[in-house]
Amino acid sequence: MNKTEQGEHLAGDANKEIVITLPCGAISPRPDNRQLDPSIVGEIAASFSKTGQAIPVIVRPLMDGTYELIDGHHRLAAKELAGKQDPGNPDHKRIDCIIRNLTDAQAEIQSAVANIQKPLTQAEKGRLYERIGIRVDEMRSVDPSAFDGLDRGSAIASCASEGGTKVSKATVYRSINAAHAEDGTHEYEGMSERQRKTVSKMRKDERREASRILKSQGEKALDAWIDGGKRSEDDELVALSIRRIRSACAEIRRCEKRGCTLQQPTKKLLEAIEIALER
Repeated sequence: MNKTEQGEHLAGDANKEIVITLPCGAISPRPDNRQLDPSIVGEIAASFSKTGQAIPVIVRPLMDGTYELIDGHHRLAAKELAGKQDPGNPDHKRIDCIIRNLTDAQAEIQSAVANIQKPLTQAEKGRLYERIGIRVDEMRSVDPSAFDGLDRGSAIASCASEGGTKVSKATVYRSINAAHAEDGTHEYEGMSERQRKTVSKMRKDERREASRILKSQGEKALDAWIDGGKRSEDDELVALSIRRIRSACAEIRRCEKRGCTLQQPTKKLLEAIEIALER
């Protein structure tokens, strides 16, 4: 098993779950995932070409029939890289997955837990613990019995420990304090739940800017700043989605050239999409 791929895996009871194979194009990475390391992507891609995929990624189903990636962003990127390097290999167009039905809060917690297992500074882990804490608060507001018997720090530690490495409440608070110290402020102080949830996913410089705006201009100014950033992020997501639609159409046409017979409804839908994309 490739060590880098193993280190990128969220430990747990994956061996007790059913593994299925999905087209890589049916899976969307989480936009709030940490930045990929090209060297890790390259190493995993090389291992895929030699020995195949050792560990499945974790995804959750979405209402449109596609899937969102929870754990395994480097592995999915490595599949895409391997596909570019060896386009004739069909194994690089699909990826082994474990499907879990998760709410938004559960998905974000599992994604954060997956990242906590990676080599990060104490402050970086602290920011992930804080993100888990925000979702713990949200889940409790919906269901007061969630994490019954655990205080906030213990609930965060319990979630983080599901990654396979035991995490204590003291470790959680030390790491969160380290994040606040590094950022030069208790950055979420005075923010609404919505603001905290959004700001916690930002880069360090953006979090500092959010804290500065709140202190100097107030809550409404921070809301306006956040909404402006979300519009930009939405534009990027729309552009990415369109690229994926183009890619899917091209893949269907390639299948057709190889002799695949398209049903009439599929043909009409494909033609309509292609006409729309040309406008």
